[in-house]
Amino acid sequence: MESYKKTLAGWASGTAHGDAGGTGARVVVTAVPGQVEALRAAGLVGEGTTVYTPDGQEGTWGYDGSLEEPYGEVLVAGEFSLQVVPYALGRYIPVGGPTLLRVTETSDLEAYLSDADEAFTTGRFPGLVAGPTTLLADEPALGGWTGRGGPGDRLWVRADGEVSTSPWGAPLGTADDPLDALVVRWAAANDAGTPCAVALSRAVSDDERAAAFTERPWLGQYVKTLGVLRALAARGVDSARASGFGGRLDGALDGVPAGPGAPAPVLCWDAHHAYLSDAGRTVQIAHPLAVTVERILVLGHGAADLLGAAELDRVATYFADAGFPLLPAACAAGLPVAG
Repeated sequence: MESYKKTLAGWASGTAHGDAGGTGARVVVTAVPGQVEALRAAGLVGEGTTVYTPDGQEGTWGYDGSLEEPYGEVLVAGEFSLQVVPYALGRYIPVGGPTLLRVTETSDLEAYLSDADEAFTTGRFPGLVAGPTTLLADEPALGGWTGRGGPGDRLWVRADGEVSTSPWGAPLGTADDPLDALVVRWAAANDAGTPCAVALSRAVSDDERAAAFTERPWLGQYVKTLGVLRALAARGVDSARASGFGGRLDGALDGVPAGPGAPAPVLCWDAHHAYLSDAGRTVQIAHPLAVTVERILVLGHGAADLLGAAELDRVATYFADAGFPLLPAACAAGLPVAG
């Protein structure tokens, strides 16, 4: 069973996904006490739903504090303290312990994009957001769009009963609406705007985000890489470089953009090893093999000119079978993860 800390992290970041084990959303958080029974009656809370609510009634996780204020501290289950900080402010104040970084206005988005640009150009990722104890809120609206993070995965219920996927998100309906109706409205909003067009609509305009994403087609890979660097840092690997950000392991590929398509597996390395990560899994590989992997990630089928068709097929097939699709078509198709 997933821990309540990990489940809350998935809700806040917008990366929570999976089967709730029945009806209802996977994770529901309410702003005020006394809302859960109405949510059960509407089918928004089901047998497999994890619920966080200020009153902590039986079958839910209680919390003290506010998850919708730009700055504050939340205590969950009487023992887990989570600091909530606006992204721009987080650059100037000491951040220690579990911290949720939020985009709450244009200045936060600008600070986030500035840090992303720095990482892309120099390879230096901000410790603020790449550290092992920090979390970026609402990733699907910040370039990390995967098609998930909708009402089936997470819900936020405001004090007046209005429902969204995030405290800073557009209203999708009320606590009396069925889940299917919320999903339809969420999908329609994303069809009409820049995904995720819901999660941050109260913080920044869709036009602002659309312009930022158009200028930075690599932003999805940046968000994915942040998650990998956090996980590596938690394992004590805190000086890793990331392929495509400030350079590549194979210097001959410096400045060569990766092909179009879904964000690819993330390749990182330090002085001792290389690390290939995708879908929450990481494998440690030797530098020579990592160079071959990088050539395939960057050049796609064009890597056959360097590796030979047989070697490209052998390496790509091996990693695809292990759940790490290296070729663009496989990445876009979302091959299942082995094991």
